[in-house]
Amino acid sequence: MGWALIGGGVAGLVLGLFGAGGTVVGLPLLLQAANLSSHGALGTNALGVALVALVLLALRWRRGDTHLTAGIAFALPGMLGTYAGANLGLIVPGARLVFLLGLLVLLIAGWVYFSSTRLAGGEDATDAASGLAALRVSGATLWRLMPTAFVVGLVSGFFAVGGGFMIVPALMFILDIDVAMAAGIALVPIAVFAGTTGLRYLSAGQTDLTGTAGFLAVGALTGFAGLALARVLPRRRLGQALAVALLCVGAYLLLH
Repeated sequence: MGWALIGGGVAGLVLGLFGAGGTVVGLPLLLQAANLSSHGALGTNALGVALVALVLLALRWRRGDTHLTAGIAFALPGMLGTYAGANLGLIVPGARLVFLLGLLVLLIAGWVYFSSTRLAGGEDATDAASGLAALRVSGATLWRLMPTAFVVGLVSGFFAVGGGFMIVPALMFILDIDVAMAAGIALVPIAVFAGTTGLRYLSAGQTDLTGTAGFLAVGALTGFAGLALARVLPRRRLGQALAVALLCVGAYLLLH
């Protein structure tokens, strides 16, 4: 239970701050729990992050800091991929799954870092809401989102993560937006992908509900703090900090 509380606290802070990475940073801490197998840690982590993401999404929606149309357009096709991926992940040995996830996280960390260097250094995240309000998703853009979302969902389900570290870069690329705006959209598919995976793992007996409850309680509180910080930090620094966090987590998962 103790590791679940710590994992929820760290995951909530990162999810609120970056709009991504909650399951990835929470997983190493849950892997320390003596009562959880690798698959048990993956399932508990996924369900906990899904619930925290829903809380943070509600807060972002109330202040107009998300784009539900884009988020739902990404989440629905991705959910089909997530369910398929979760079924595949349950038959792969947990230790191998964690190692492969580490490799993927390192690749994404490099992409996020170099993408962030293209952002203007003087802007901050406080105008993300106005940018999201002006965002229009065309039919052509939807057709580009759907196959990408399915693949991201498949990978997310396989590794039992919310997929934010893939969703944010995908949204940045397809919608031509920066990391702060992408973070405002990503909580929708993160909640759906992590929730789908968490429920599938729960049905397989690979989720600790007591740990999930503790994860949610602490993660929601630290998530509020992360959201507040995200509104004042420069966008370029936000992206670079996410890249560094992913780099550290990827290295840990490889060595675990």
